[in-house]
Amino acid sequence: MEWLLTTASLAILAAFVVPTVVQGTSVTESAKVERDLRAIRRSIEAFATGTGTLPRVLSRSGADVVASPSSSDSRGADSLATGYHAYVMDHLVRYDVASDAPEFDATLRRPDGSRFDGGHTLYAAVQLHGLTVTEAQELELSIDGGPTDALEGSNGSNGAGRFRYGTISGLFTAYYLVAPLAR
Repeated sequence: MEWLLTTASLAILAAFVVPTVVQGTSVTESAKVERDLRAIRRSIEAFATGTGTLPRVLSRSGADVVASPSSSDSRGADSLATGYHAYVMDHLVRYDVASDAPEFDATLRRPDGSRFDGGHTLYAAVQLHGLTVTEAQELELSIDGGPTDALEGSNGSNGAGRFRYGTISGLFTAYYLVAPLAR
């Protein structure tokens, strides 16, 4: 009889705890991605303050940031794991905010049909891969305070704010605009 009461008590407790834990996982994953992006931003800003230039490649260990924006170094294949099973690419790309277009896609090639224009206002941006549209929308809410584009596409794209996302060269990609680039 005690065994039955214990089992019933645990089942009732689980009915309240499990939904809370499952719901909390999404918030935790979103918070981890946001925290990682803000840490990357602070590190890049500190690097720029100390050297007068932005890095081109992020270090995996975080101990140093190598190559300047004028460098032709393009390791590209490495990435840093973050929440949602997503990953941040280890390089910065220039992002044209007026045309809402990155200079390079995940393969470090100019995206098909790109409207990128180096004469527009540019930001240094990090790429995130492995997010779903729903996860990107949660991050947009957290980072930008809500949907930032009244014309947000039905295909799950966003073209405003510091956190942007959409399908680039056939791959759903998010970009976090880290710092404006001087002209």
